[in-house]
Amino acid sequence: MINLSRNSTEVFNYFTSEKYHLTPLCNIECTDSLLSEISSICNESKIYTVLFHELCGGLPYTGKHARGWVEWAHSGWNNNTHFCFGIFSNSGKLVAACDIKNNNIEESEIGYWSSISHPGIITNSVIVLGKLARIAGYKSLMGRTVHQNKASTRVLLRSNFVPELSRRDEKYDYFTLTFQQRANQAIKQMGEPTNVE
Repeated sequence: MINLSRNSTEVFNYFTSEKYHLTPLCNIECTDSLLSEISSICNESKIYTVLFHELCGGLPYTGKHARGWVEWAHSGWNNNTHFCFGIFSNSGKLVAACDIKNNNIEESEIGYWSSISHPGIITNSVIVLGKLARIAGYKSLMGRTVHQNKASTRVLLRSNFVPELSRRDEKYDYFTLTFQQRANQAIKQMGEPTNVE
């Protein structure tokens, strides 16, 4: 069982140093204003094109989609299967989201999106998400981006994810963040290094 923190964690905007809050969505009530914020962000051109155009069949991302996502997020926390976080401004407005998509501690995929109105928040949020995952016992995280999504690629690279060129396919580039505990386990299995002269 994954024991991921259910507490809100401070995250700072890279450009403005403004404080935001990375908050487990299980702690957030599903209100009309939240659904409106989610729908608005998910209909922003770059986010919609990459993440939701195919899912929505070219139609707008609606409040119904947003409600389904929030219910899915709550279900993940309640069943310990996946872990969604909202990133909220100091005024309490949702501006971004990120998640760990399963409870496989060996390697779990992450995902994220962020409003164009709040540049500078998603990389630091992904970094904090990685720290929370490491503390909870995850050994590695994986992110994937469509080839033309250079902004998402930069987020992963700035968050210390390493390109996995052997996994690249016709649509996606893959990146992995491996935690030190995995390296320490490998060293223990191999034994201490010896000097060879």
